[in-house]
Amino acid sequence: MAVSTTNAYDGPFSANGVTQSFPFTFTAQTAGDVAVLLNDQPIIGGYSVELYEGGGGTVTFPVAPGPGSLVVWLDPDFTQTTAFENGSAWLAAPVNLANDRAALRDQALSRDLNRCMRMPLGESAGTLPSASRRRGKFLSFSSIDGTPSLADAVTTDAQLRADVASVDANKGATLVGTSGGGTLQQHLDRTTLPSVAALLASPLPARGAGTMWRAGPYAYLEAAPLAADQHLTTAGGVKLYAVPEGRTVWAEQFGAVGDGVTNCLAQIQRAVNTGYNVMLGAGAFNIGAGAIVPVLANQAISGANAGTRILYSGTRAISIRPAQGMTGAAMFTTFATNLRVARIYFQYTGTSIGNASAYAVRAINVRGLTVEDCEFQDCGLLFVAMEAEENKTYDRTTGSTTVDPAVLAGFSATDINDLNEHIYVRRNRSWNTVYGSGGVRINWARYGEISDNVLGYSNISWWGGAAGFAQGGAVQFLRRFAHFRITGNYCSWNNGGIYGNNGESVIVANNTLEYATDTALDFEGCSNCLAIGNTIRHFGNFACSVFYAALNIAFRANTIECTLEGASTAARAGATTYMQSAPITGYADAGNGTTKVTVSGDLDIQTGQQVLITEITPTPLTVTRVSANEFIVPLAWNAALAGGYLRYQQGRTYFQAIAGNSTTLASSVQEVVEFSGNAVTARDGLIGRTGDGPTDLVVVSGNMLTNCVIHLTYGLGGTKIVENNRLMFKSATVPPRGNYALIDMQGHRTRGSVSDNQIVLASALAWVPAGSAAINATVSAYTPAAILTSIERNRILVGSGASVALGINHSSENTHPAYDAVARITGNVVPSAADVSPAGTCATLWRDNIAPTGLSLDRQTLVPANGSTVTLGAMVPATYLNHTAALASLTLALPVDPADEAVFRVTSRAGVTALTITNATTGTPTVYGTAPTALAAGQTVQVRFAKALNAWIWE
Repeated sequence: MAVSTTNAYDGPFSANGVTQSFPFTFTAQTAGDVAVLLNDQPIIGGYSVELYEGGGGTVTFPVAPGPGSLVVWLDPDFTQTTAFENGSAWLAAPVNLANDRAALRDQALSRDLNRCMRMPLGESAGTLPSASRRRGKFLSFSSIDGTPSLADAVTTDAQLRADVASVDANKGATLVGTSGGGTLQQHLDRTTLPSVAALLASPLPARGAGTMWRAGPYAYLEAAPLAADQHLTTAGGVKLYAVPEGRTVWAEQFGAVGDGVTNCLAQIQRAVNTGYNVMLGAGAFNIGAGAIVPVLANQAISGANAGTRILYSGTRAISIRPAQGMTGAAMFTTFATNLRVARIYFQYTGTSIGNASAYAVRAINVRGLTVEDCEFQDCGLLFVAMEAEENKTYDRTTGSTTVDPAVLAGFSATDINDLNEHIYVRRNRSWNTVYGSGGVRINWARYGEISDNVLGYSNISWWGGAAGFAQGGAVQFLRRFAHFRITGNYCSWNNGGIYGNNGESVIVANNTLEYATDTALDFEGCSNCLAIGNTIRHFGNFACSVFYAALNIAFRANTIECTLEGASTAARAGATTYMQSAPITGYADAGNGTTKVTVSGDLDIQTGQQVLITEITPTPLTVTRVSANEFIVPLAWNAALAGGYLRYQQGRTYFQAIAGNSTTLASSVQEVVEFSGNAVTARDGLIGRTGDGPTDLVVVSGNMLTNCVIHLTYGLGGTKIVENNRLMFKSATVPPRGNYALIDMQGHRTRGSVSDNQIVLASALAWVPAGSAAINATVSAYTPAAILTSIERNRILVGSGASVALGINHSSENTHPAYDAVARITGNVVPSAADVSPAGTCATLWRDNIAPTGLSLDRQTLVPANGSTVTLGAMVPATYLNHTAALASLTLALPVDPADEAVFRVTSRAGVTALTITNATTGTPTVYGTAPTALAAGQTVQVRFAKALNAWIWE
């Protein structure tokens, strides 16, 4: 073959530890003619060579070489092995092979010679002395004829080397000049210092605008002498700009020291004022009673790692307030934007630990704020508000049921586009040690998320305006906290775990709330809110609650539990605000350093519960119950007890919805409130809705309740639905507040339904009083209105040794003749039932109800007018004529299509003087026996239909 290539190597290639194959383009006769260099060192074996016809090939390694630079090169054999014998055939192949090998050797030699130093034509390089004579010499050239020669490494060269390496004065870098003038040492002295403190204290003069200075790991750019925007100035008057790393500067770059003692506020503030993101390194940075004030847009203040702390003793560590001093429309159009605080441990060091106002981050008028991955000790996390609130322009007391005080302060009356927005609080941890410390409080805001925070001795709350009906909470006014998700948080030891006023579209999901002295989860004056999947334990007053005007509030699939720990929460926290008080009227020495106290009234305080007698001691006292008004406390007999108060909680109400105290105010309506699918475990609990305010719809549905009654009482009407709940009662001895039925529904001008519930009495309930009922429905209308009560398909199961006086107790009353009071009581399985509706006030249908013994409880209760006609129900065996005065006349119509052997009984409460019987039954049956012509008061008559005889038989 001919040699058509001219190169004798390929590369360098990057040997990166991944690539295994390396192609080459030069010609080689055998694989042995191909060599590999890695980092200029030959590789001996460990690879294979593939040659291609026409030239080139590939070197392949079984294990990728590297790291380094790889070259594939031609390394031909310099021997001649081709020989021709005299008289032999002259063949082209061996001749070409020998010629090709010679050409390849020439290429390899040319490659190596081109890399050598060469003398010009006509000159000779001469011959170097032997190695022993060259040792320690420099290669030089003769000053006479320019030929190479040897020079001794002594005298001038040695001295220069020593002087350049010396650290003595006037040596070293002082001997090296720079292109800008002066020596290298002069340049270094002016621009490089060991620390930021040394830089700031340096008396060195300016080097010139644009000169780069360094202090430790930080870089600075010298400013012009007349600059006014420099970041810092040295003692020598040099003005410098801090050089950021990307968009970030370090607080230490400005002289901040994280020793926990030195006040670094000024240095940190200078870093913040650059407008760059600010990073704080490891250490504790003390800012005293002052606060860091970020720029108004696009800035992050972050810690480099978990070791970054900010110590502060004032009311805030970071303060954001762009509209301070503004009035009018500017208060609603001026906002700080896109700010972030992250990875900082904030520690309050002031004297008011537990002060709820000592928030680490306080933001007034902000749009776009993130606080994440921070820790907080003895302080609140975040407080957000509007300037109109901060400067007292907003005053809730200026409102009324027709005037929104927020609008008076300047907020829009038609939309919520003038609020704070996009607030995100994520993955923070609070390590407070005092009850009442602040948590996360966000006022006047829309769009945001509060998630995955751990808040000890603190909570999460919001404010979209006051919820009071005359303070901006009327239903027609805007809710100015909207579209937030509050998820995955843990809150403990607070007055309330998660709560707020005047919220709209707030989702509270998958949080854990413990030890709230008042209400764990509370919506006040809110609309379209959902609480789902939360775990609530040990609360002082309420687990879930709704107050004031509300629309579409749902509590779903929450798990709720409370023991005596809940009733003891306020005593342990010293939170007397949320406790009830009973005056101590008597006391007696109970021995062993204890006293038996007598209080006014019957109290639901149990043995083991903790209470307070603050007149004597702030320490919680664990009581022993003697009776409903006598308790033994671990205090020595003390005459001062007689003037004290026993302060206590009950920790019983698992759901409470209170509209307010107005019976006519339309602005206080609670339109839809739902408590469904929840699991409640109580020692003695209550699902309740009370108050005088009107309610459109309350639904208690699908709950699993243990030792928990359902008690719905209302001032005004609407629809109340209690359905598909399972109530299990195991606690036999603990009395609840008052004498409740197990399902108790009471109200005025209301429509109520109790259906498909199962009540299981697993043991005797000592706290169920005589004459009480498992299901009680008492509804009335004292003003003109129609009322309807439905009690259907409920099942009451009574275990061995347990009992209840009545299965169903019903009383409906409407004193307005133009309106109806109607009750349906059907399909229930109950031990007994009673209807105590006042005479002449309700028409009641009893049908298909069965007692455990098989006794039918079916009847209809009618209130006939004098001279009217009453038709017996075709499937209802008993009719009770519930009239208070004797009737002069009444017509009794037999059913048109009665069942075979159906028996009908008619009872008159006050008597009928002239009774007429009409028979319109299909087929005109015969009448046997004597039909009554009158009824005495309390008299019952009975008639039976015999289908085989086609006859009515009076018995």
